[in-house]
Amino acid sequence: MSAIVLRPNQEPRTVKNLGWLIRNWQGIEYMGFNYYPDSKNMIDGELIAKFRNGTTYLTDYASLSVCWDWLNRPIFQGLPFRLVRPNQTDNNRQDFTIGDAEWKRINRLEYAQFQKELSL
Repeated sequence: MSAIVLRPNQEPRTVKNLGWLIRNWQGIEYMGFNYYPDSKNMIDGELIAKFRNGTTYLTDYASLSVCWDWLNRPIFQGLPFRLVRPNQTDNNRQDFTIGDAEWKRINRLEYAQFQKELSL
């Protein structure tokens, strides 16, 4: 899976996979997921990592459950996470902390709800 890294005042850069994010995790300000239930491109949504230095990391995910499993890595525990559903603005998002009790509760509930929506 390829990803794009956007740095301020530089051209977008394609990176091979999620390894770039793992190698650079220390600079992450927050992570997020934009959910696209009606996507015609066979993706569930887009994982975003925003860095304190202004860099943005973007990658598509075909499976929301795989993305959430991947985010449960120990290095990401405690990072802020923003979930944006369709028709929500950045001001109307849900914020969580990866790994805490609310994250785990919402993670299970949201995934079940998303799967229900996808099957309609």
